[in-house]
Amino acid sequence: MKTTIQCVMDQGAIDVNQIKDARMIKAFRKWTAGFTRQQHPTVIEVLLKSDQDNDVTGHCMPNLIYLAREKNKANPHHFKAGALNALIRVSAVITNAPIFLTLDCDMYSNDPKTPLRALCHFMNPNNDPKLAFVQFPQRFDNLNENDIYAGQQVVETRACTIGMDGLGGVFFMGTGGFFRRQALIEYPTEAHGLWKNRVNTEMLSR
Repeated sequence: MKTTIQCVMDQGAIDVNQIKDARMIKAFRKWTAGFTRQQHPTVIEVLLKSDQDNDVTGHCMPNLIYLAREKNKANPHHFKAGALNALIRVSAVITNAPIFLTLDCDMYSNDPKTPLRALCHFMNPNNDPKLAFVQFPQRFDNLNENDIYAGQQVVETRACTIGMDGLGGVFFMGTGGFFRRQALIEYPTEAHGLWKNRVNTEMLSR
């Protein structure tokens, strides 16, 4: 696999003649000479469909959709904030799930019950109905014994996250947060009735 990827990187292109999957051919044809990290069109690809793709035990896999927002050197893309904004809005039209998780690609949860623990907060009738998000603290391995580089981020995880950011608000760390969608964006009314198997097939076919 490493050799294959390195070969593609050296060539700067993928030989679609060696690919038999029509979906993959369609996706890779978008990778042209002008397609760069700083400038490229929007890419939306359905990698897994719950009504078609199964795991090795025969159980349905969850829908998996890849999104690369449009990049243009003439317009600022606002880094992670811009990426989250695009993902929230696109996913609202595709699935419109009421709760979603924001997680960096280099992060993972060491507790398989994390989603359940987060939902307990959202569904607790005694909690504020305006609860916007539930955030889990980050923990890092292989830190210096005295943490001379402040890798544990004590201030951020033990002070700011409990509402001491200077304005009395809660500081979001950028990862490890379950959000209530309606706290950030209203549900798109035009999406209702378009879903099939929790995926807006009309949107994906555009």
